[in-house]
Amino acid sequence: PADGRWRVCSVVDRLEDAGLVVRAEDEPARREFLAVEGRRYRVARGALEVYLYDDPQALARDVAGMDTVRVTRQGAAPGGLTPPTFIRSANLIALYEATSTAQAERVALALGAGPPQPTP
Repeated sequence: PADGRWRVCSVVDRLEDAGLVVRAEDEPARREFLAVEGRRYRVARGALEVYLYDDPQALARDVAGMDTVRVTRQGAAPGGLTPPTFIRSANLIALYEATSTAQAERVALALGAGPPQPTP
């Protein structure tokens, strides 16, 4: 439903509408600094993790406790050489490890535009 919240189907639809090839992976995504389990996708030649929150306060707490540039817990040592692109939109946090900055920008723009909105 178009209710201003991301759902798995709307994430996939939005990425495919942006001309990206999306393939779901079997293994769930987990980050120790995020309270919810996510889903993994192959998008273009990159890896996307999508975390959808039902509780806005849990989302706010998780983001407040993160370094969104290095994509780690606040104060933690960086994990790798190039951190994933951090995307936040409504009830979604997405982390995209891209092979190019152009691909990262396409994914960030597609998801950053926001979830489907209700029609008046």
